[in-house]
Amino acid sequence: MGLAASQAKLLSITSRLSDNELRSQSLTAAKLALSSQTADASRKYINALNRNELVYRTYDEAGNKVFVPLTGAQLTSYGEIKNQYGIINNKGQILVSETDAANYKDSANVLEFIQKYGFSNEFKEYEYEQINYDQYNADLGQYQEQLNGYNQSYEEYTKAHEEWENSEPQQSDFMQTITEDVERVEKYHPNPEPPEMIPDPDWVDPSTTIGEEDPSVETWSLYDAFMNGTDGGCFTCSSIPASSEYNVVRHFNHVLGHLIGGTDEWEGSFWWDTPAGGLNGTSGNGYIFHKIAEALVGKTACGEDGCNESHDHSWQYTQGKFDITFDCGHEHCDGNELVVDKIKRLMNDIGKYAHKIALEETGYSANASMVTASDSDPEWIALKKRYYHIIEHDLKGILEDINIPKEPIEPQEPPLIPNPEHEEWENEWEERVVTETVTTEEPDEEGYNKAYEEWLEKEPQEPEYPENLVKPNPEDYKEKLSRVEQDLKDDTGRWYIDLWHRMNGMSNYKVTMDDFDNGVHDPSSDGVIEGANVKSPTNGRTVDGLPLWDVLEDGLMNSQEWLKYALETGTVTLERVNYTNPTEYGTGMEPLNNTWTSIVYTNALEISQQVNDRAISIAEAEYEQKTREIEAKDKQYDSMLKLLDTEHSALQQEYESAKAVIQKNTERTLKIYSA
Repeated sequence: MGLAASQAKLLSITSRLSDNELRSQSLTAAKLALSSQTADASRKYINALNRNELVYRTYDEAGNKVFVPLTGAQLTSYGEIKNQYGIINNKGQILVSETDAANYKDSANVLEFIQKYGFSNEFKEYEYEQINYDQYNADLGQYQEQLNGYNQSYEEYTKAHEEWENSEPQQSDFMQTITEDVERVEKYHPNPEPPEMIPDPDWVDPSTTIGEEDPSVETWSLYDAFMNGTDGGCFTCSSIPASSEYNVVRHFNHVLGHLIGGTDEWEGSFWWDTPAGGLNGTSGNGYIFHKIAEALVGKTACGEDGCNESHDHSWQYTQGKFDITFDCGHEHCDGNELVVDKIKRLMNDIGKYAHKIALEETGYSANASMVTASDSDPEWIALKKRYYHIIEHDLKGILEDINIPKEPIEPQEPPLIPNPEHEEWENEWEERVVTETVTTEEPDEEGYNKAYEEWLEKEPQEPEYPENLVKPNPEDYKEKLSRVEQDLKDDTGRWYIDLWHRMNGMSNYKVTMDDFDNGVHDPSSDGVIEGANVKSPTNGRTVDGLPLWDVLEDGLMNSQEWLKYALETGTVTLERVNYTNPTEYGTGMEPLNNTWTSIVYTNALEISQQVNDRAISIAEAEYEQKTREIEAKDKQYDSMLKLLDTEHSALQQEYESAKAVIQKNTERTLKIYSA
């Protein structure tokens, strides 16, 4: 075979291989498309399985319960043993059928309306007495306006009079200055520098000369000072029943706070007032407690267990002498515990008790400082026993052997005396006459009296109360009227009476609307109801000013799909008629006893969901048919791909053979030309 022919055949084989690959890719794409079609068929089938329809429970002529497709017509049409429902749009209007709308527009009152459905009733004229609220409200508004004006004037007068009183001139603001020259004799020293002053070296601080050093100072034990020196103070006040401070809880922690030296020694919270002398003071009770706090530092508790004694004391109090008994009870005492720690522990427990009582009594724990405990409370009795154990045993054991002055002596500084080396300086004083200008102030009586008279003339005048200002009485505005009302002899046509009032409002007469064709009406009534029992609205409009009703075309009124979609998406809601006196004969004619109440459609007992078996059957048949078609096409594509694969292998072998022939021809030609 020639070289040119071999090359041409090679090109032909290459072209066929490319076409083979293109067709293979097209078939693969078609198989992928089949997968998409399978998913689409499956989705339609699943949607049919999940699709339910709304049905309405009603009764046939024999009284048997039946379920029918839910439509607006089925839901809102009249039935003797049906609940009355209305379809409400998102504007608050009831959607009525074309027939109901035409009957309503062609009726001037509720009786004409129910007669169009084969029911009848009568009108009857009634006389009644009614308050003329328009005139009453007008007069009441005028009265209130006058009263408000007077009150405002009086308020302005009160403020102005207070400002006037505060502006009264004072004699101290009217003073005159008197200036005169006065001669006096003064001593002077030729040498202006005073002598050097030094502390008296012979002075002894009396606060240091106590006890044996100074027998004139009377002393007593620190325990006696606590028990008797604080009479009338924070310790005895809380323990004498005659005291107004008896059992005030804060006083017990107050005393304990003194014993540990105040907040400097304890991180707890002090919720009382610091007494005279201070927690760490040096006078009065503060002086005694200061000494006690110093003495208790580092000391351990008495360790005495089971003291069940009653300790007697006698105190002189502002209301006489009192014999007091302290009960220690059976309190446990740890002899290794520091007295200060024992006191802090009791303080914490007393604080918790006070906060708990405050919460129980007032609901406000900050009132704990005001709590007064009762001796009938076992918890409080236990706390007091711990308190008196500390006083009778711990304090007594530590303080009884420590003496202090009965009258506290404050530390003093030594007096200063001239330096003895400068004694001659005192004898060098001389006298001289000097003149000085003295300025004094005296009252300016004339200026003050003039300003006072001007101030009196500026006193604001009190406004006068308006004459004949009397608040209107509604009973004075009664007038006799007459009205035409329905004769409530029975409940005939109750369904359509309720429908009328939902479309028209509370009035039995057609409401007139200037911007809306509301049909015929009685010009003499014009939709107005009189009487105390009438409730709004009476004007036949929604809160947005639209008519209370709108027409739902018959096509949509009879469409099951539309109503289901509208209810599920919230496009419309339902209202149901409820009766105030459902068992009282004749009340159905009175609109005030029947109310349209909003209800969620899923809560309506007559409405339920039901599986659509017919739709599922159709979807199942379509799914099976589609599946069979897809499987057949898939097998066809597999066969075609297999043929293409076989053809591709043959072409590939032919391609390799042609390629080898071209190679041999090329080598032979090169040998010829190189020989």
